Amino acid sequence: MTDYNNNPYQGQNTQNTQPGANANGQQNPPGGSYQVPPAGGYQPPQYGQGGNYSPGYYQSVKIDYPPQGYQQKSRLAAALLAFMFGIFGVHNFYLGFKNRAVIQLVVSIVGLFLTCGVATVAIAVWGFVEGVQLIIGNEEHRYDGNGVILRD
Repeated sequence: MTDYNNNPYQGQNTQNTQPGANANGQQNPPGGSYQVPPAGGYQPPQYGQGGNYSPGYYQSVKIDYPPQGYQQKSRLAAALLAFMFGIFGVHNFYLGFKNRAVIQLVVSIVGLFLTCGVATVAIAVWGFVEGVQLIIGNEEHRYDGNGVILRD
């Protein structure tokens, strides 16, 4: 038994009357049969409607109060390390941003020889700017690598 209440093709002739013809009696395109789209045309899929939302892979959780027993990092110490040894990424090692620190270290050392010091100067400027941002308390530089807020 057919339930015609849920049939989107209700009232349409879906039977081919001739071989190679679609429901409207027109010839099918080569390579397959053509089906009449439902009333209202194409409906794109509804993404993001309902369901559970989880933060993206690169979004980190920010913790304003350090967990019990966690040694909170000092923002002033990180800024001083950035001003003095920012060329080697020491402040990023201190804060727990190991990937960024390794990039600063490798580019400053290798760049000294390959670019006659131009890359090293660029890394020094990068370290200086991060030191200023640590002093100012920029939103991006208020947390350590674990997402815990820095101590003043």
